[in-house]
Amino acid sequence: MPLLAGLLELPWIFVLARHQVPESSAHHLRLLWCGLDLMEVAALIGTGLGVRRHAPWLPTVAATAATLLLCDDWFNTVTSTGWQLVAAAVMGLIELSLAVLCYRISLRAARAVGNPLARRS
Repeated sequence: MPLLAGLLELPWIFVLARHQVPESSAHHLRLLWCGLDLMEVAALIGTGLGVRRHAPWLPTVAATAATLLLCDDWFNTVTSTGWQLVAAAVMGLIELSLAVLCYRISLRAARAVGNPLARRS
């Protein structure tokens, strides 16, 4: 089902890319950023707690934290101009470094619990 959903979404992306207004304002932008940041905080705290407790759910939470950090960096970079773009680049270094760390934690934890998808090839 997820494979089918992904394949069906591809044409929609092309439609949006071709017909989307180049610049638009978003309502509730503060809520969007605060919500994303709160989700990152929750995932990072969960990752830290999972590492301390050797929790079986650590691979999922750490991968989620990494993905949220990547999304945040992407949104910051794409929506910034001028000096904000410089700030986004600096923050991006921190976010990308944290994302790599979280992905490594996720992979190591998955291997530790014997996840067959995390085996080395």
